[in-house]
Amino acid sequence: MRSADLLVFLHPIYWYGAPSLLKEWQMRVLTRGFAYGKDATALVNMDLWQVVSAGGGFEKYDNGGSLGYSIVDLLQPYEAMARKCKMKWHPPKALYSARRVSEDVIDEH
Repeated sequence: MRSADLLVFLHPIYWYGAPSLLKEWQMRVLTRGFAYGKDATALVNMDLWQVVSAGGGFEKYDNGGSLGYSIVDLLQPYEAMARKCKMKWHPPKALYSARRVSEDVIDEH
């Protein structure tokens, strides 16, 4: 990870957040002294990008949609994490209606 230029979190959205294993990984790997803190430089300027899938359609995740929050809103804790670790945050890429799209759409995505 120290030699990587890009860290990608690829995961589904479960109950408006990431799976618990991603959270556990964060707690075990992104430690003081390694990922953040006075002398931590391992992740400085590394790019962070999330590629997510959601069961609902885009219209549900639009700011005016039935959920009231966009994917970007729901992933703000990861943007905050990137800042804390001095990483470069990139807006997420989302595949909506993931349970109903064809394999061709998934491949294209």
